Amino acid sequence: AVVEDMAKNPASSGRIGQQVGDFYGSWMDEAGIEKRGLAPLKPYLARVAAVKDKTALTHLFVDPSYTGPLGFGIIPDPKDPTHYVAIAGQGGLGMPNRDYYLLQGAKYDGYRKAYRDYVIKVQTLAGIPDAAAKADKIIALETAIAKDQWTPERSREMKEIYNPMDRAKMATLAPQFDWNGMLKQAGLNNMPTVVVMQPSAIQAAGKLVDSVPLDTWKDYVAFHFISSHAQFLPKAFDEASFNFYSKTLRDVPTQRDRWKRGVALV
Repeated sequence: AVVEDMAKNPASSGRIGQQVGDFYGSWMDEAGIEKRGLAPLKPYLARVAAVKDKTALTHLFVDPSYTGPLGFGIIPDPKDPTHYVAIAGQGGLGMPNRDYYLLQGAKYDGYRKAYRDYVIKVQTLAGIPDAAAKADKIIALETAIAKDQWTPERSREMKEIYNPMDRAKMATLAPQFDWNGMLKQAGLNNMPTVVVMQPSAIQAAGKLVDSVPLDTWKDYVAFHFISSHAQFLPKAFDEASFNFYSKTLRDVPTQRDRWKRGVALV
């Protein structure tokens, strides 16, 4: 009732109340979402298409809107919790962790097939040509990323993941990444050091930046942008995402009511 009232009369709710009302109202405007179709995607996919070199690609990796094999964050410093520290960690997989790409057996074969179908579906809905061929390249890239990532249990070992590095050390570890440009892009330009949580995985990801064609990386980034924003796109995207991530991976049989999801987003 609170968010619905704000949506009905946002002008009387103050600036923040108007934002809440507008946000919830736009989420519930399913007809408007369908009418806009793919238009909201275009400027974001155009930015991916405009990438001409690997340096610009690495800048996309750390933009919160996009996905890459590493990302930055901020946490309380484990050695001095009265201060914050910047961290860089592994990421970039479309399935929950490395096991889904590497473990053998019928269960994981089923997950991998369903994921391939999902990657094809999302690209097809977005009007991207050669969806099946691109899906195979995207999944091959993610599998290569997964092979060098740390296991979840190793990534919880504080002594293993606490590796403060300055710019010079990061450049030595993975020179393929434009660390100065990435930190600036992430708003962390003033941080003298960064805690690199999985050094060997970051190093391996840097080698993939070198060895994997730029077009494959761009297809990967474009797919992940669409997938991670599927809930805000027309119903076909939202359903495809639910069917894979909730129904297939988590055995959730039905989608929650839209108004409940909207309140959770607010």
